[in-house]
Amino acid sequence: MKIICTQENLKTGLSIIGKVLSSTNTLPILNNVLMKTEHGVLKLSSTNLELAISTQVRCKVEEDGGITVVGKTLGDLVNNLPNQNTTIQTSGTELSLEVGNYHTSIKTMPADEFPLIPVVSDGQSFSLEAQELKNSMDQVAFAASNNQTQPEISGVLFAVSGGILKIVATDRYRLAEKKIELKNYSGTDLEAIVPQKTVVEISRIIGGQKGLLDVVVSSTQAMFSFNNTEVVSRLVDGQYPDYQQIIPSSFQISAVLDKSLLVGALKTTSVFSRAVSYTH
Repeated sequence: MKIICTQENLKTGLSIIGKVLSSTNTLPILNNVLMKTEHGVLKLSSTNLELAISTQVRCKVEEDGGITVVGKTLGDLVNNLPNQNTTIQTSGTELSLEVGNYHTSIKTMPADEFPLIPVVSDGQSFSLEAQELKNSMDQVAFAASNNQTQPEISGVLFAVSGGILKIVATDRYRLAEKKIELKNYSGTDLEAIVPQKTVVEISRIIGGQKGLLDVVVSSTQAMFSFNNTEVVSRLVDGQYPDYQQIIPSSFQISAVLDKSLLVGALKTTSVFSRAVSYTH
C-alpha cells in the first residue's frame, strides 16, 4: 500500500473512528485501526465487536493494499505531524510515514486478522436530516439507565409507527421522548433498542455537519450512514417497557415559561439538591 494524503484529512478520519478503541480490549487486534484502500480512497475502520465505525479519507492512491496498526500510536503521531502532504506506505510488517523532515516506522498486523465489519442491508430503512436526529438524541439519551443489570433500559429506543420516529430513554425515574416526522416513509413499524454509547458516538460524529443521514435496522443490528462514515452497532436484546402507560393523557395545570429564566432558576436551586448525610 502507498498513499499520499494531507495530515488534516488523516487526522480528521482518525478522530472519527478513535473513540471505539480501548486499551482494555482483551484481543490485541481490537486496539488496531484497519487501513485499506478502496475505490480510490483510504478507508479507516475500528471496532470493539459491539460497535464499529468506518470512514473514508480522501487521498492519492499509488498502490492498493491494507494493514492494521495500533490506533492510539498512529493517532498521537498524526496529531503531532505538520499540516502537509503525508506519504504512507507499507513494507513487510512495517508502516512508514514521511512528511517534510519526519520519517517514522510503526509495526503492523495483517489486515486479514481484523474482525469482519458487517454491512446491514437487509432491514427497514429511513432517512432524516442529521442535525434533527442529533438534537433529538441529545435531548433524550441522558435519561437512559447506567445499570447494566437492566440492559433493555440502558439503551435508547428507536420506534417507527405511522411515519413517526419516536426516540425514547428512561431509567425508571425519569423519561424523555422525542417525536420526528419521517418524510416518504413506506416501511412497516419497527422497534430497536440502540446502546447509549452508540447514540453518543453518532451525535459526536455528526457534530455541526448538515446533510441527510440514512438508517438501516435489522433484527440484531443497526447501521447509520452519514457523509462517508458508517456506524454499525449491535442492538440491545430485550423488550422495552411500555412507557406510554405512565405518560398522563391530560393535565390539570399547564404553564408557558421563558426557557432562559427557567434554566437559570434550576441552576441556582440545584446547588441545594446535593446529597447530604446526617448524623443522628
